[in-house]
Amino acid sequence: MNKRERMLTVVIALLVGYFVVDRLLVVPLTARFAALDEQVVAARQRYEAARVLVDNAQVLRDRWQAYQQVGLAAEESVVRIRVQQNLTDWSRQAGFDLTTCTASRTIKGERFSEVHFIARGTGSLRSVVQLLASVHTSPFPLRILFCDLVSRDEKLDVLTLGLTVSTICMPEANGSAASVAMTGGGS
Repeated sequence: MNKRERMLTVVIALLVGYFVVDRLLVVPLTARFAALDEQVVAARQRYEAARVLVDNAQVLRDRWQAYQQVGLAAEESVVRIRVQQNLTDWSRQAGFDLTTCTASRTIKGERFSEVHFIARGTGSLRSVVQLLASVHTSPFPLRILFCDLVSRDEKLDVLTLGLTVSTICMPEANGSAASVAMTGGGS
């Protein structure tokens, strides 16, 4: 074997060795590191979500206790009257002309029943904002599910608001269990 053939043999051996090492070590290790990076990102996201829950636990506990002090209703009829009266009062205070406020449906859950309401009316931008603020800061659990705002003219003088809200009622049989679960008590 002459010098040139030995050189080609060495180069070919190095190239074959490189490809073998690449396929047997580098590619699997790179894939493993990429999988570990994805697992780290997923674990970091789960940690952040858990940290937010822990950070908000006291706020949620305080809010739940405030709802219970106001009187979380056990009867669906009481909830219906409470929401309709409050929406009517808040509309009047805001100067909003509430034309419709009706309970639309009830979703029965394991611990709670969720009651949905549809409210419609017209008013100025200021009255709509004031009404929505009142709903948002309600002393009892009330959540805006859908809000549809339409202007009748270009000046935005008169707005038509369609609002779907929900609240919960808690039957007495489940009241003590839900209270213990939300306040962190129990045996």
